[in-house]
Amino acid sequence: MTRAAVGIYKTPSLKQRVQYNGQLIGCTETSFAMAGNAQACGGIKLNEVLVRSLSDEARPDPDSPGLNQDQLVAVARKLHFPYSKGTGDPFASVLVRLGEGRRVVAQLWYADIGGTQIGHAIFLESRRTDPQGVKWLGGVDPMKGRREWFRQSDVERGMERFGAMTGLPAGDTRHGYTRIVPLVKIAE
Repeated sequence: MTRAAVGIYKTPSLKQRVQYNGQLIGCTETSFAMAGNAQACGGIKLNEVLVRSLSDEARPDPDSPGLNQDQLVAVARKLHFPYSKGTGDPFASVLVRLGEGRRVVAQLWYADIGGTQIGHAIFLESRRTDPQGVKWLGGVDPMKGRREWFRQSDVERGMERFGAMTGLPAGDTRHGYTRIVPLVKIAE
C-alpha cells in the first residue's frame, strides 16, 4: 500500500550551459529559472536562455554578464508570477524566507562556498541542522547542476562579502525570493 507524505516541491536541477566570450555565464538566470519552476510546482519549464531573452539585457554586458535582481523582478512580471527583490536585506532575512517555504536566488562570492574567485548565484530551497548542530542550506549550484547542502556559515560569508564588494552596507546581501511554495503530496 502506498502512503502519501507531505513535503516541499523539489524542482528539477538545472545546469547553466550558455557561454559568452568563451566563459560560462547565466548562474543568476539559471537559479531564477529553478525558483520560477518551483513556485509553479512544475507547471512551467523555465531555463536560463528563456529568462535571458525576456530580460532587458538579451545580449550580456561584457563587463558584467550576469543579470541583477531588478532585471529578474522585471522578467517575473512578464511571466506573471511573484518574485521580490531582497537586495539590501541582511542574511537573516534569507533564513526567514526559506523557513516560510520560499525559494531564494542568492548572489555571493563563489570562493566562499568552494568555487573560484567570481561573483556567482545559487538556488536555495531548504535548511536543516545536522545532529552535530551544524546548519546547512539545501539547493543547487548551477555550475554543477545538482542538489547539494551548503554550510550556512559559508553562504552567509559569501553573500555578505559579495554585497560589500558591490556597494551594499556591511552585512547586507543581494538576493531575490519567490512566493511561499505550497507543500505537495509525495508518494512513499
